[in-house]
Parts: sequence; structure tokens; C-alpha cells
Amino acid sequence: MNPTIGCDPELFLFDNLLQRIVPAINKIGGSKHKPLVLKSGGMVQLDGTVLEFGTKPVLAVGTNFSDAIQQSIDEIRTKLYNRFHGRYDLRCGALAGYHDDECQDLGSALDVGCSPQFRFVNDISVTAMEGVSQLSPKAIPIGGHIHFGLDCNLEITDPRLVRSVYRHARSMSLLSYYRSTHDLLRLSAMGMGSVAALRIKTYGYEFRNLSSLWLADRTIADLIANRHTTTCQALKSGLTTYFGGDLFNDKMRAIAKLSDKQHTKYQGTLPLDF
Repeated sequence: MNPTIGCDPELFLFDNLLQRIVPAINKIGGSKHKPLVLKSGGMVQLDGTVLEFGTKPVLAVGTNFSDAIQQSIDEIRTKLYNRFHGRYDLRCGALAGYHDDECQDLGSALDVGCSPQFRFVNDISVTAMEGVSQLSPKAIPIGGHIHFGLDCNLEITDPRLVRSVYRHARSMSLLSYYRSTHDLLRLSAMGMGSVAALRIKTYGYEFRNLSSLWLADRTIADLIANRHTTTCQALKSGLTTYFGGDLFNDKMRAIAKLSDKQHTKYQGTLPLDF
């Protein structure tokens, strides 16, 4: 078994001149329909009013995952610097809003038009979760979505795939972490709560509960990747529970507490540890 992992997190831009979080519109290339391909194999695009980037899928061992994230981030920073000469910084977060004079004329950028996310009904079926149709410019939620490859290639309606995703998601135990104030607001705005929100893919699934705050600690990326590998090995051996200690929860708790202490201009966002 060769589990793979990737991600497509969303980020805020902080304007060093205005000293506040601003929309990413007209500041980065790419779109949902035509992402900007990066030399690293990842991508970057404007997603509504925020920046979204993706990594190429890599084997979930060692530092492959954090290295892939670093490569994408390095390219994005270079593009921003070459165009704006240090005016903007990347910030990970959960939910933030824009200044009054930037809330005008955002139009369709506030529409939520991507495909729905799902929750489990049982171990062989899922159902669509209710979502929002339009965001408030004062409460923009962003995710830190992770893609888990289960070393398979099945139709997304295949009960074997759904059952494998169900067992993996439960065994990974990524829902019990301590959440920041802004993360709780994001989950409420997106209607997630403590329910696993996901999209099943032919290779595995996209886990959508995490905000992008986990990017504030580089070690979390490889911790999740190695947990993914260990979980797949355990499930293949017939085990159904992950026994990996509380290191993930400890790190997420530390990030949540740090984000809650940020100056109000940062709105609970944090710099990337990449």
C-alpha cells in the first residue's frame, strides 16, 4: 500500500501598507476554471476573495508533504513579491472580514458556487450537507482541506470506496482538536460542527473540516501524513482505531490559543510556518 497526500488550503492576504486583511482579487493569477500551474506541480488561484493553492500528491512518508507545501508557497511568495515588492504577506486562518471600504463591489466573489460537501449516513453511503449560497464580506471562512489517497482507483459511488473512506476518516481522529474562536465561527458559518465534512474522490477523499490554521506549524503537515500512513497500515491489518497519542491535538491547541491572542488587525490569522 502506498498512501498519498495533498492539500488545497485557502489563505488570506495581509496588506502591510494598510495594516489589515484585504481581498486577494486582482492580486494573484488563476481561477477555479483555470488554475495557475506552478513549477512544483502544485497550483494557485483566486477562490472568491481569497487565495487558494494546491500541492501535487506525494507519498505520505517522511517530509514529502511539508516539502511539497513549501515548494508551492515559495513560488507564490515569489510571484507576489515580483509584482508587489513585499506589500502583501500570506496568512493562514479560519474566518476574517474586510474593512468597510473593501466590502463594496465584491459581487459574485462572495457566491459559494463549488460542489457540495458531504457527511456520512452510514459506512457505505453519504448525503450532501446544507451550505451557504453567499458569504458576508465581514465573515469569510477559509479551509485547510487535505486530500488523502488510499491507493485505490474506484468509482466514487462504489460501496467499497465509501466504506474505506468511512473507516479511514474515523480512525484518523482529526475532529476532536481544540478550536480557536475564529475556527468555531467558521464551523458554525459552514454548518459543519463536529460532523466529518468530505468529498469522496476516486483515489480516496478530501477532508474539509480543518481551517488553514494548521499551516502555522510545519510539523503538523508531516504529523498528519505519517498518521495517514500508519492508519492505512493498521486498517489493512484489520485494526480500526488509531493509537497515536495526542500530539496533533496538542499542536492544534497551541495554535488556537496563539491565534486568539493576535492583535485585532490580524483577526485570529497567523503567519505560515513555511
